Amino acid sequence: MLTKLKIENIALVDSIELTFEPGLSVLTGETGAGKSIIVTALALALGERADREFVHHGADSAVVYATFDFSRLPHDFLRESPSDGDNDLVEVRRELAADGTSKAKINGKQASLSQLRRITAPMAEILGQHANQMLMNEDNHLAFLDRFASLEPLREEVAQVFSEWQKVTAELANIKGKREQLKRDRELLLFQKAEIEKARLRVGEEEELVNERKILDSARTLMASAETVQQTLDADDSSISNLLGLARKELDRMAAIDNSLQKQMEILAEIEFQVEEMRRFVQQYGS
Repeated sequence: MLTKLKIENIALVDSIELTFEPGLSVLTGETGAGKSIIVTALALALGERADREFVHHGADSAVVYATFDFSRLPHDFLRESPSDGDNDLVEVRRELAADGTSKAKINGKQASLSQLRRITAPMAEILGQHANQMLMNEDNHLAFLDRFASLEPLREEVAQVFSEWQKVTAELANIKGKREQLKRDRELLLFQKAEIEKARLRVGEEEELVNERKILDSARTLMASAETVQQTLDADDSSISNLLGLARKELDRMAAIDNSLQKQMEILAEIEFQVEEMRRFVQQYGS
């Protein structure tokens, strides 16, 4: 229940504080006495939408303090309520600045308007002259029936069991999801293993592939260089092959006179053979 309401700088009210006792409280007065201001202030404390026009002219801000006694609420709500220990009291503070911004606190701690509405909803409700229309709202019918049949404790128990069931169901779904993920991971690993085995990779293959790619990227340069080497070895009268041939003829003439030059003849012949092998290799490489 609402036990205290304090209003500062709202509309025409500078400051007023009201206390309420258990039972029925009636506010009476002629038109313009300020009854609607009290209702407006209470609506702000319950988290309703604020309008900067509520702020008293000349004031920087308007403030509403409301104290609620939560002791008569269901036990499950008391466990979640922000009341202070043994007294089951909750103080709500709503401040509305002249620029239209507002702040809310519950027991001195900053709170959002949605939190403010959730906390105060079971304790207070503002009903206008058309409030009877809520009876036509189907969303309220179950609550009316439960209250009429005194089934609220059972409803709370069912709600708690249902909440636990939802938690267990979510955990089960999470476990099933992890199992499916493990299954997919296993299938992926088996597929990757088969692909690796199928590739028949060997030690040093990566270096070979890198070198092969380097060769392919430089194919034009290599072909041009091979052609130059081939021309140098055997292309015209000034090539290495021709020069070696001339050198061999002269050495043959010398060996015919001096038998001790046979060793040099063999060496020159080996050089010619190596040059010819190189020429054939470069020719094949360049093609």
